[in-house]
Amino acid sequence: MAGRHLGGLGIVYGFFFNALILIVLISLIVIILLHYTFKRALIIRRVTSISMLVLGCLVAVTGILIILLEVLSLESVLGLTRYDLLWWHTLFGIIMIGVAFIHLYLNWIAFKVLFGLTSRAKR
Repeated sequence: MAGRHLGGLGIVYGFFFNALILIVLISLIVIILLHYTFKRALIIRRVTSISMLVLGCLVAVTGILIILLEVLSLESVLGLTRYDLLWWHTLFGIIMIGVAFIHLYLNWIAFKVLFGLTSRAKR
């Protein structure tokens, strides 16, 4: 499936929709595996936290470069055109969604305390 190219957006919806579904399914499989093998969760917690940081920085940098290309009327930056940057920006964002599901699962208790759904001291 080649997908459909939407002019100025530069996004091929067929590929990215399939990638999003695949990443969500892989995230759910990893969450199920983590549920039954919690001893490795501390290592995976570190990896997911660092991955969220790196992916967030990559999404931010590619977004800034996309805006700079538009504002400065340049054709490319570092050999990447606007459409290349849009492709990478969207791909990093989709991967970040999958990692965010795993990160949320691993830190669920901290999120519950943060939003006041439970108290810190369990008796």
